[in-house]
Parts: sequence; C-alpha cells; structure tokens
Amino acid sequence: MRNWTPPSLPGSSSSPSPNPAGSQVFPGDQSGFPSPHHNRFESNQSSRLGSFMAEDPKFDSEAASSSGSSEAEADVEQQALVSVVWKELSLVAKGRWGHKGETVLLKGVKGFAEPRSVLAVVGPPDSGCSILLAALARRVRRPVAVFGTILINGIDQNHSLIQPTYCTQHDELPSHLTVEQVLVYTARLQIPGQSAHEMAAMVHKIGQQMGLLTELDKLTHLLPVGTRRRVAIACQLINCTPLLILHDVLVGINEGDALAILRTVHEHCRDGCTAIIAVQQPTTDMCSFFGKAYVLCAGELVFFGNTNQEARDLLSAAGMPCPPLYSPVEQYMRLLDPSFEVYLQVAQGEPDAWNARFSNMMFKVLQTTYTTSMVSKRLATRTLDMAAEHTDPQLQEYATERRSVWGQTAVLAARWLAQGMHCTSLYAGRLLAAVVIALAYGATYSQLSHTASGTEDRLVVLFIAAGVLPLLALAALQIYSNSTKVFARERQGAGISVAAHMLAKTCLDLPLLFVVAVLSAVVLIPLASLNTSSSAWGYFILAVWLSLLAADAMVRAVTACFSNEAWQRAVLLVLFGVQLLSCGYFAGAGRGINLVVGTVAFPAWAFKGLVYNEFYGSSQRWGCVGQGVRTSPGVQCNQLGQQVWQHLSQEYGVTPASKWHSVWVLLALYAAWVLIHVIGLVIRARCARGRPVQPARPRAALAALKTESSSSLPVRKEEPRTEMV
Repeated sequence: MRNWTPPSLPGSSSSPSPNPAGSQVFPGDQSGFPSPHHNRFESNQSSRLGSFMAEDPKFDSEAASSSGSSEAEADVEQQALVSVVWKELSLVAKGRWGHKGETVLLKGVKGFAEPRSVLAVVGPPDSGCSILLAALARRVRRPVAVFGTILINGIDQNHSLIQPTYCTQHDELPSHLTVEQVLVYTARLQIPGQSAHEMAAMVHKIGQQMGLLTELDKLTHLLPVGTRRRVAIACQLINCTPLLILHDVLVGINEGDALAILRTVHEHCRDGCTAIIAVQQPTTDMCSFFGKAYVLCAGELVFFGNTNQEARDLLSAAGMPCPPLYSPVEQYMRLLDPSFEVYLQVAQGEPDAWNARFSNMMFKVLQTTYTTSMVSKRLATRTLDMAAEHTDPQLQEYATERRSVWGQTAVLAARWLAQGMHCTSLYAGRLLAAVVIALAYGATYSQLSHTASGTEDRLVVLFIAAGVLPLLALAALQIYSNSTKVFARERQGAGISVAAHMLAKTCLDLPLLFVVAVLSAVVLIPLASLNTSSSAWGYFILAVWLSLLAADAMVRAVTACFSNEAWQRAVLLVLFGVQLLSCGYFAGAGRGINLVVGTVAFPAWAFKGLVYNEFYGSSQRWGCVGQGVRTSPGVQCNQLGQQVWQHLSQEYGVTPASKWHSVWVLLALYAAWVLIHVIGLVIRARCARGRPVQPARPRAALAALKTESSSSLPVRKEEPRTEMV
C-alpha cells in the first residue's frame, strides 16, 4: 500500500476553517463556513476503506485507544486530488452519408474543474453540454473530431493513465441480482484484497449515503428508474474515484432522487473527489450543491464562475437581474431558453416587441458581459496556472492497479452463477424445459419398433435432440444482452478484460450444459428405445452437448455484434430458421440437408452424427426402407442396420466417416462462434474509446463553419395583430 501526499493546488489550503464549529450553512455556500454534511477528510487512496468506517464507533474507539503516535501520524492522510483543465476546446462533426461540410458543436471553450467541488455544466438543448462531458471522459466517437487541449493534473489526456469514472442515464446494471450483490461484486472487482467484513462495511456505508438501505434485498431489474440511477452511481462511488463525470443522470427522475444524488456527490467531493455533472433543468435547491457553474449556449461559453454573488452581479450588469428567491444558474437557463416565452415577454416589458431572435440577442448580451468582466479574466489566469501544474508520478502508477485476469474471472463467474440462481431462464429453466421436451417426445414415441415406420419415428426423435433442444438458448437472450452491455461499461471503468469475461462464461456453460445433455439422454433414449450400447450413449450425449454449446455461443455472439435488441431477435430467428431447414424441417425427403447452408449449421451435423450412431453397426433387424421412407412406411421385409443406414445416407448425405467427422465440425463451429463473440466484444470496447484530442484549430477557421446549436433555434413567425376596441 502506498502512503503519499499529493501536491497542493494553488489557491487551496489544507488548514482548518477559522469559522466556529457548529455553524450551519447551505452546501453550496461559498462563505467559508463548514457545512452540516462536512466530515473529517480521511483515508489514503490505497486503503479506500477509512472513509467508510469513519462513523463506526468501534473503529473510532480503536483509533482513540492508540497512543504514542506523533502528531503527523495522527492526522488523516489526504486522498489523491485530480484537476481537469481544458483550453481552446473545439468539437467539429464531419458530414456523413453524402453530406459535405462540417458543423461546430463547441467553439474554443476553456475552463477547469477543481478537487472537492462540484462543477455543474448547464445549458439549453443543443448547447454542447453533453458533448463537452463526453470529450472530458474520452467518449467522443466518429464522426466528431476533438481539437484543443485537455489536461488531467497537467498531463495531456492522450497520455494520462487516470481513467475518469463516467456515468450516464443509460448505464446498465447486472440484472437478476439484488442491490447488495451488485455493490459487493462491484467492490470485489474494483478493490482487491478486502475481507468480507470490510466489504460489508463498505456496502453499508455507500448504501446509507445513497439511501439504499431499504432496497438492498430487491432485484435490480424490478427497481424504479430513480432507484436504479442511484444504484448505478453508488457502483461508481464505491471505488472512491478521484474524477467523477455524471452525464444527465438527473433526467427522468423525481426531484427527491435528484437531490439525494447531488447530496451524495457533494459529500463525496468533500473527501477529495472532482465531480463534473450535466444538469438540464437546474432548480434552486439543486444549485445549492454546486461549487461552480459552467453555462453554455450555441456551443460557446456564457458564464463560468461561482454560483453566488458573482453570477448575480453579472446578471445585474447585463440588465437582467436575478430575482431574490431564484438561483443565478436557474436565471441563466430561463434567459437562454428560447421556448420560455412568458418570462421573455415580462422581462422585455414590451410583449409586442418580442421576436424569434430575442433569445439569441440575450445570449450575445450575456456572453459579452461575461467576457469583458473581471471574473472571466481571473478564471482565465486560474486556468493557465492549473495547466502548468503536474501530478505526482505515484498517482499515475496507482491508476494502473487492476485485479489480475484470474481474479476477475473468479469474481465474474461467481456473479454469473448468482445471476443464474435468480434467473430461471439461464440454466434451471432450460434444464427443466429440456427434460419436459424429452419426456413429451419420449412418451409420444415410446417403445419404437424396428419396422420402417419405427425407423421414420426414430429420425423424428433424433431431429428433436439435434435441432429443437438447441433452440432453448433463445431463453437466455435477454440476460446475455444485459451481460454484454454491463461488460462494455465495466471495460471502461474497472478495466475488465475480454479474456476474463469469456473464461467466466465458459467455465459455467461447459458443466451446466453438459448436465442438460445428460438428463435429456437419460430421459429420451430409454423411452424411445434408441440404441442403448455404451458407445451410442456416449456419442448421443457428446453430440447434444456440442450442439447446445454451439447454440449458446451463437446467441452470445449475436448479442455482442448487435446492440439493438430488435436486431438481435431478428438475426437469431433467421439463423435458427435456416439451421432447422438444413436439418430437413419444412422440406421434403431427400432435400434440406443437402443445402449449401448445411455446411455451417450445427444441427445438421449433429443430426448426421446421430443417424450414423443409431443405425450403422447395429446387429438388429430392421424393416426395409428405401427412397420413400417417409411416403410408404411399413414395408414387410428385414434389413441390417448397415443396409438401413446406406439408404438413409443417400437421402440425408451421411458419409461413412460422418460420425466423428461431425464431432470435429461441431467443435470447429463452436470455436468459430466463440471467436465471433470475442471479436464483437473487442470491437465494442474499441468503439467505446474516445477519439484522441488534436491540436487546437484557429478561431477564424471555426467562425467560418456552421454552428449546429445556433442554426437550430426555432423561428417564430409573426402573426397578424388585431386591435381590440
């Protein structure tokens, strides 16, 4: 464990507050008085647990009982502090699908985010708030290009090893797990080397902060939207991350949940975190948690500063003072929102003079007032000072600490098994369905005779084993899709490797699907009077097992290649339909398995091997079969099993070497679908990476381009007025 103290930031002081204890102010007050939520600043980053045990009286008593320590050892060590600076940041979207030209999303903005403070990025729709947070979190994708400079503790973002924690409103949680299990497995993935007692204390603390103590025993997929959002943020906060970026996490939830999230983030920032949050509809209560506000409009900066008297003075200087009971941030949003017509009419004082470009005029006035003020110059100087700072190299080394691949595999396998215990469609449901199908068809075709009609019935039973049982993999489509989305999120946050994800799934799929194949054989073979020799039993189980594995791998590969659930269902229905046709389903005798697609359909190869296994080498006398085995059954004559197989080989294309040849083909198809799954996961992980930041572009070049936000302002048509007498 490393114990170190990061360099102090200019303008910040670690000395105790001179204000008297017990004074209470609002969380966002900048007067310097302590907040009622303020706790002692504690825990070094490598231990991570001190902040979660600070309120436990047992730990406090143990700390108080220690004696003989020096004053320096008694002081709580500071956590790693991270600052973010961006200068001349521009984002340009290039034309796609035949559209030429470029569109400016952000135009040369600059700013910074300090530790122990919440920076709120606000603005009207299409203002550039979302794309700014995506750029700071390295989540900008094509066709958007990033120009400018982004520094994390003085190091360029392209070379910094500090990975920001990025949480959005669409973050997926592992389904069919309780809230407590989600938090525990997240802690085990991100914080190695903690005992069960420490994990329980950590989960209890973070659950208390987020108000989740009453929700710990509930399944995540049954929670309301606001509670799911709080659980997702709790998973990000459990690692004591030094840099937290929240993108529209307050959208679609009630104000109570939003205030609970902001309060927890504010308390987390007290412990040394740097938080940047995008807020679409800030209220006065929400603004009390903000340290600074970053107001954007039409891709340009309108205001950046403290949400107290500075903002009120700038609004008054612009001729649009903030009402006493409103927050300045809320006032900025009202003035910049083009749809807020009523307020604009009242503020103008002349309702008839309002026009479609009034909001654009307000934007220019507010922007000019800010750029010519001392607040803008002071913050510009502060930005340059922070850009010149450099981080402690130990923080960069600490950012690379991850759990090993084998450790990740063990945790993911345990979590996957816990999901299977709650989700019946994953393993237990498929096992029960396979037994029921085997019982149904075994009872229907029980004690088959060795006549020609019995031969045809045996083909039906073999088709059920080779083509119908693999269809049960469709029952796990939803949980496989959820698992892929969770992996994409954890790949960026906790650094989960593709190898660990695949090993965890494979280690559980192999034995559990083998149990499904064994139980199906135990039920189906005796009831249908199939070949009961020891070699026939072993081959039947092996062929069904490989067919189940190939079907399961195909479903997982499709979920990795297609993110849309509708596309996943459509592609799987087409694939399984083609494979059933290759087995002869919906096709006449002598057709179907000879299709070209049969060479890549695993049910067809399993069916070939099972037919060979059932008839070839059998000493039993069978009824005569020929080319019309399905049209004229019951011919009175006797044949050996090898003669029956010769007729079936002409009809179904079964070659003499097909028994074990089919096994190798099934193994190859299973490996091919696993490889496609791995490629899909790698491509999805690479697509989630942000584009590198390029050098800043000249302002003259940006001014000549089209700005999407300003061009999308609604134009209000003038309506004829009728004077009232």
